[in-house]
Amino acid sequence: MDDKRKNSTLADLKITKVFSGGEEIASGGRTFSSRANFTVTGPADSRLELLIDDGSKYYGQTNVAGDGFFLIDNLPEGKHEYVLSHGEDETDPFVMISVVTEPFIEMLEDSSGEEVENGGQTEDTDLKIKGLAKTGQIRIFNGAATAPIATFTVKPDRSWDGSLTLVTGQVYALKAKADDRTESDIYTVTIGEVSEGEVKITSLKDSEEGEIEDGGTTADTTLTIAGSAKDGEVKLLDGDNPTPIETFTAADGTWDGEIELTAGKTYVLKAEDVDGEKSETRTVTVSDEPEGEVKITGLTGISGEVRNETATPDTKLTIAGTASSSTVEVFAKDNLVPIKTFDVTDGEWNGELDFPTDTRYSLTAKAPQGNPTAAIDFYVGSPKQPAIGRIAEVGEGGNDLKDGDETVFTTLAFSGQAAGHFRLILRNGEEDLAPTSVAFDNAWQETLPDLKPGTYVFNAKTPSDSQSESITITIVDPEAPEQRLKQ
Repeated sequence: MDDKRKNSTLADLKITKVFSGGEEIASGGRTFSSRANFTVTGPADSRLELLIDDGSKYYGQTNVAGDGFFLIDNLPEGKHEYVLSHGEDETDPFVMISVVTEPFIEMLEDSSGEEVENGGQTEDTDLKIKGLAKTGQIRIFNGAATAPIATFTVKPDRSWDGSLTLVTGQVYALKAKADDRTESDIYTVTIGEVSEGEVKITSLKDSEEGEIEDGGTTADTTLTIAGSAKDGEVKLLDGDNPTPIETFTAADGTWDGEIELTAGKTYVLKAEDVDGEKSETRTVTVSDEPEGEVKITGLTGISGEVRNETATPDTKLTIAGTASSSTVEVFAKDNLVPIKTFDVTDGEWNGELDFPTDTRYSLTAKAPQGNPTAAIDFYVGSPKQPAIGRIAEVGEGGNDLKDGDETVFTTLAFSGQAAGHFRLILRNGEEDLAPTSVAFDNAWQETLPDLKPGTYVFNAKTPSDSQSESITITIVDPEAPEQRLKQ
């Protein structure tokens, strides 16, 4: 092994490759899969974090060579930034667009072909809009309007595009809606100059930088608001209450800032300028169960702590957490009925849970009217040796392969079982080929495209070093079948 690689430094902190949907994704690219493998490098034998939009975090570990990976099973929809972090050091953002169930507005272009960014302004009233979706028709709406301003058909490559004719002097909050009623995020654009001195609320965003449309709901109590008005003082009011929620100063025709709202209330926001002119209202509901209110702080058995994606031999576990509600419900997997309800005392709750052995579990907790916590996945029992159950040729006329077979197919599909494990790496001998995850039913699957001619000794290995039996397959060059190139 290369000594330099052993002595990885912070300079090696890097997202080296991203694979999703069977292909490598470049930064700024798109995927139609909900899963992605991030191959990374960093300091040797260190814990790394993968941040999504500086919010959600995933944790991973490098080996002694400084190599590691993150496998994300549920990519957030839309355009997001992924940053690899170690301590105070971070990589540049890796940008990826994920389109799985929801339509996505990719961009607006003016008459010169220049992009009009989300939140931007243009003098043109005739724009071209581009996006991505699954299938069917896409309807474009402005804010809470019930009538679409345009309709487009999704092409076979899952893209859609067309022309929009908008009105100058207006701020548009565009969204794309699919046939199944799923909606895109809001794409805001100002057409021309908003009338001088006209008071408006043009944007309302939560901590995830998501635009909250009129009538929307958020779990955040701190919001960012922006608008236009005649220069001078701008009061933000709630309904007919004359006492302002906050006061801003408009300069050069615009104003913005943060507002603090109260959970469990619906606000009818409107801005009032120095002349007493009022904007149209923007209604927002702040839910009474802020995100993160209920937490699971521990899950333990007589053998010790049960961490996420680990196995325990203990069938009786103690769960504990914090909450601001009076009770907390604990759920297993997607079951709509809680397996147990706990009382909250002085902001804390705990109790015992019994589990049958040789079974995988996914626990969440929530207040009766709240949102669930992040899941804790674990296995009760002894993990089994992983197995490759099937290797199949992918393509017309493809067949299943067994140990010792030869094939001219260069894309192979793998599947198997790995009870008690959560992740594994598909390998050729000692060479890592692709990380993959184990589903809730203990099954796993992975597809390897563009394999080169040669002899492969396929095996599956888990992070705990449990390894499957090997299966040897030789890929033959179809133009030179007499050749048997060894890896």
